[in-house]
Amino acid sequence: MKRFCLAVLSVSCAAFFLAVLPVGAQQQPEEDKPPAGAIAQKIFIANCMTCHEVGNSSGRAPSRETLMKLTPEAVYAALTTGPMTEQAKNLTDDEKRGIAAFLGGRPLGSTEAGDAKFMSNRCASNPPISNPSSGPALSATSIRWMQQAGACIGRFKRRREYARRSSSDR
Repeated sequence: MKRFCLAVLSVSCAAFFLAVLPVGAQQQPEEDKPPAGAIAQKIFIANCMTCHEVGNSSGRAPSRETLMKLTPEAVYAALTTGPMTEQAKNLTDDEKRGIAAFLGGRPLGSTEAGDAKFMSNRCASNPPISNPSSGPALSATSIRWMQQAGACIGRFKRRREYARRSSSDR
């Protein structure tokens, strides 16, 4: 009787798990797609590197290093409405956006992501940074105190080193 119950239980558990698993999980996994940045880099190398190579001596086209200093929006504008429209006419819009994100180092349209004025926990009373030399200067007493503190620290370090040497000699 125990064997029969165990067999029925195991068959019902197996049927349950086969019914619950999604259809895609039962099939072989698809090939992993390369990341979007890798695809954009390959497109850039295939279509743009002949003119925008690193150390380009012709001076007609900016190097890849120079392009990487631009924002993704500026690269995308150059590809869609700017001077690179003719060269990029065979690229899809997604490929142009990928190249812009690859060269700009961030997704297209994410300029507000790191801006402090869009942060929810921004301090409202935070004054702007000013020139520190325009503020109050250190008094002579403060300077003497800092010099004495530095001398004390120096003496402490020398004593500790002397004690370490003395203990290792024994």
